[in-house]
Amino acid sequence: MGLQNEEWLLRIRIKLHIKNLLFLSCPQIGYSLAVGANLKMTEISIPYHLLLPSILSALFLILIVIKRKRLLIENRKKWIWISLTIFLAAYLFIVGSATINDIYYQWDLNNFDLDKDGIFSGQEKTAKQEQAMFKLSNDVGRNFSFITGLMFAFILAVITYVTGQIIELNKRKNKGSAQHFSQYQSIMGLTLN
Repeated sequence: MGLQNEEWLLRIRIKLHIKNLLFLSCPQIGYSLAVGANLKMTEISIPYHLLLPSILSALFLILIVIKRKRLLIENRKKWIWISLTIFLAAYLFIVGSATINDIYYQWDLNNFDLDKDGIFSGQEKTAKQEQAMFKLSNDVGRNFSFITGLMFAFILAVITYVTGQIIELNKRKNKGSAQHFSQYQSIMGLTLN
């Protein structure tokens, strides 16, 4: 009987140790595992995996806007810069909105910590608090938006580039056919009055 109790205590200690490790290494996973226990809240943490791509995209967009006259002069490279601008704008929108949502959800959850001790206990645990915790901890899409945003923005940029190349090709064809028509008129001696 004593061996079973020791084994049972050892299993409980291991489970608690795993929960503590998860809570310390990834608080969002720890929140969902520690349901029913006193939860320790930290201050708002900045999601750097979302913030850094947002800042870089914004800086590159600002640089393109500043240098736009020089970049858009050459006809061949114009559509490359336009599609890069579309890529950066779409990526900034996706990742930036995910960053803002993450910070907002953390702030919203912290509002339920009435005594500001960092622990949800007693009257602080409500249905709205659990819903706020669920929004913060169970959104994989927001956390992986820096990857999915790359794919979506790349697809938009490629569509923009291909469309631009088709437009340029049609302009060249129309310009070429207008030149041929004017050459034909001069050869035949026709004039339009």
